[in-house]
Amino acid sequence: MNKDIFLIYEFLGVIAEGSYGIVHKARHRKTKQNVAIKEYKNRSTSNEGMMISTIREIKLLTDLNHETIVKIKDIFITENDQKMQSKMFIVFEYAEFELSTLIQYHKKQQTRMPPKLIKNLMYQILLAINYLHQNWVIHRDIKPANILIKHTNEEKGIVKITDFGLSRIFKDPFRPLGHDGDVVTLWYRAPELLLGSNHYTKAIDMWSVGCLFAELITGNPLFRGKEIKQRNTFQNDQMGQIIKILGKPTPLKWKDVTKLQFYPEINKLKSKKNTLSQHVKLAKSDLAYQLMSKMLLYDPKERITFQQALNHPYFSELSNLQNNIMPAFKEDAPEYPSRKLLSYSKKYHSNPSFKIKMHPNKKNSIRPSKSNNKTNNTFLVNKRFIKGKSLNVNQDFSRKRKNSISENKFNKKLENSISPSNNKKKRTNEKKKN
Repeated sequence: MNKDIFLIYEFLGVIAEGSYGIVHKARHRKTKQNVAIKEYKNRSTSNEGMMISTIREIKLLTDLNHETIVKIKDIFITENDQKMQSKMFIVFEYAEFELSTLIQYHKKQQTRMPPKLIKNLMYQILLAINYLHQNWVIHRDIKPANILIKHTNEEKGIVKITDFGLSRIFKDPFRPLGHDGDVVTLWYRAPELLLGSNHYTKAIDMWSVGCLFAELITGNPLFRGKEIKQRNTFQNDQMGQIIKILGKPTPLKWKDVTKLQFYPEINKLKSKKNTLSQHVKLAKSDLAYQLMSKMLLYDPKERITFQQALNHPYFSELSNLQNNIMPAFKEDAPEYPSRKLLSYSKKYHSNPSFKIKMHPNKKNSIRPSKSNNKTNNTFLVNKRFIKGKSLNVNQDFSRKRKNSISENKFNKKLENSISPSNNKKKRTNEKKKN
């Protein structure tokens, strides 16, 4: 596309950063409407094209159309003059809250989330995932950070499911999805995945929602295990955390459990009684507990489906909605804090021809440089906090095609210009070694 994203949108700050890239909060310069812009990282110095997960996410989100699924507003592809590499930016609708923010708010306030709010949020989440499953899509990464909540006059308290990078179409039942590697964040990962199942179903999403349900009630993750950073490894601690609360899975509870790769490892773990009711502080007669316990059944074939969950008596007062959206926020809802913006680091230079202005006491923003020189791209840092000290820096570091400075060299040059005393120490140490 010929359109320049930096001329259309004013970048306000970083919402989140991960292995996929960076999510920015931005504002349309004409309409003043806030958006979220997902910038995908370059994976290598060669031009290998887009990652398959990126293509999959774009394809799914352009095909899906539901009130509770985040919408793509625009797509930009820009080129870097030095490396001739394309970079992709996807513009999404902006949501003011993350579900994780609401959970943390109540945890800090030492209060429980209002039961009516939990019911409304759960109903919308179930509607969203049910819509995905009806369209043959498994999300595979349901967690609080991937559930957003709109807070505008038009959409106040509407849930938006986001981050479809791990989502897959499961129309072909003969293809083993286990070959895709680890899916679902560890604390929300279903036991069939932990035990090494190659063939799994949409029931893994229901397990994640069950974990989420318990977290909304208690304010803490239900199964908080320590991850082993190694592929195709039995996550011993995570499975142990599940057994502590739900007891050990047996062939009586789960017929096919003995066929799974890591089933022998379960024998090494201590057997426990099911203490879910005590853990979430709900009576077994409570409708919320009855629904949650069906979401967290070991056997994926016995686990409640999303359509069955929507028809559960727990949602009886919402049954007259007939699958229409009911906003979660009422007039008496607490004033939740909006999503925090992370400051732009000196390493960020997606488009080096645009100056990055940093102000520690003000909102950070990126504004386009007045210079239109394509061969001499400038990167300006006005003020920066480094190692707890406020430092004034006003230096331009040129980046020309012939004598381009790498990112590491640039960072070293910046640090050296800020703290010359450290350079003297390094030089003296080098002389002593020689």
